Amino acid sequence: MITSKIIGLVMAALIALTLITLPGYIAVAADQGGTTPQHRGRPWWSRVNVTVNQTIELAYLVRNETYPVFMFAIQDNITVANKTLMRGDHFLELAINTSSSNESLAKAYALVATVLYSHGPVFAYPVLGKTIRNNLGENHTVTNETVEAALAKTLELKNIVLGAINTAEEANITIPARVNILLAVADGYINATQELLSKGYYRAALITTIKAYHHLVLAYGFTVKATIAQKLGLGSSQGLTARLGLRRASIKVMERIAEHLPAPVRAKLMQKIRRGEIRTPEQLRSEIREIMKYYYRRMANISIDTTARIVTKTIIAAAMMPVIPFQQRMAVRQWLMQKGFWRNWKALYNYVRGIAEAKYQETNATGLVLVNITLSTISADITQTTGVQVDLTQIFHAYLVVHWAFHHGHRR
Repeated sequence: MITSKIIGLVMAALIALTLITLPGYIAVAADQGGTTPQHRGRPWWSRVNVTVNQTIELAYLVRNETYPVFMFAIQDNITVANKTLMRGDHFLELAINTSSSNESLAKAYALVATVLYSHGPVFAYPVLGKTIRNNLGENHTVTNETVEAALAKTLELKNIVLGAINTAEEANITIPARVNILLAVADGYINATQELLSKGYYRAALITTIKAYHHLVLAYGFTVKATIAQKLGLGSSQGLTARLGLRRASIKVMERIAEHLPAPVRAKLMQKIRRGEIRTPEQLRSEIREIMKYYYRRMANISIDTTARIVTKTIIAAAMMPVIPFQQRMAVRQWLMQKGFWRNWKALYNYVRGIAEAKYQETNATGLVLVNITLSTISADITQTTGVQVDLTQIFHAYLVVHWAFHHGHRR
């Protein structure tokens, strides 16, 4: 049973995942009713290399992109959407009124309005939540009517998103490929919803249409983000926060973030935070990326080394163990001799490790998957070299079973 409480939690999680990450110091200005935060004696908006007219035009453009979703939410009595739209309009009006007397302040007001308007897509979530709750059956059960109502809202939102994309393209905004991918995925979920609905799988259909809705909101958000990034000359929208992030974060906030990371990463970050080497959220994110890259490389090397040891032992076992069919055993020995690896197990290990590393780079596989790929590659080489069909993967798994039974079976 999908209850109203569960639906509320789903909506809350989706909102948290989808909120467009925009400069926190702009949000501070919005929350403080237009006060002007400073950064080392300079107002933050002076660092954005655009004119006041360009910022006002940007605010209007983002408003045009998001106004339909604000109306979508307002018509469903989502009061926070109405308040946000009104605040955006208030700051845009301030920007226009002060543009002739104080361009710097007008620019700040216009950027605050832009950020407020950019929040529009997330207000689509409570619309879906209310629609689902209002159309549940007895005992909060999901019915055909529940899914039909949710699907109708999803299709309505899709048209709104397509309209926003069209508005952005008319303003010469390049739509990110991710937006088109998200739309394609959303279409897939919509089709799946209709199929599940026709077969009477109502709960599965509802979950699927929620996924479609979520992907549409994501596509909407990335479209708005791309508009802001491109009009402000920031390049990729992925770098929007990093490029505008000028505010400092408190040590306690960054430490709380670090507490949720793996222990080795956490320890390194805590040291740098307390020494004052990390002062902003952007520096924290950058440091996390670098540390994680290091650990990814380290884990990859461990996986490659482990694979090389396992595969080397398997090859030696295939050449030595009497349980291996004679013809295959001799083929493996012939291959080792031709390669110059017979009794030179270190050279064999280095050779195998090179193959494992190449396969990791090619497939990004690790663990048992990398072992199997490496075994298959060497098996093909032995077969081609000797003309005898050898399957090291099969030998490895058979050897593993025999080894386990021999060494551990007596413990039962």
